[in-house]
Amino acid sequence: MVCFGYEAKGDGTPDVCYYTFDAHGKLLQTVWLIAPVVAMIHDFAVTENYVSKEHSLATLHSLNAFRSSFQ
Repeated sequence: MVCFGYEAKGDGTPDVCYYTFDAHGKLLQTVWLIAPVVAMIHDFAVTENYVSKEHSLATLHSLNAFRSSFQ
């Protein structure tokens, strides 16, 4: 299993933490990366040897994030 967290060291940080686990849930690997931008990671692909991730370049004003409708 592969999992990751973005903004892994706190809101607004470019840090990404990537983990791999075996079939029994044992942690196999932890890798810390610095992303080129602070962004949501939405789409990614996993092969036997590689992980490819995309960063969303959409922007959202922080004040609008909590409104019921965007203007």
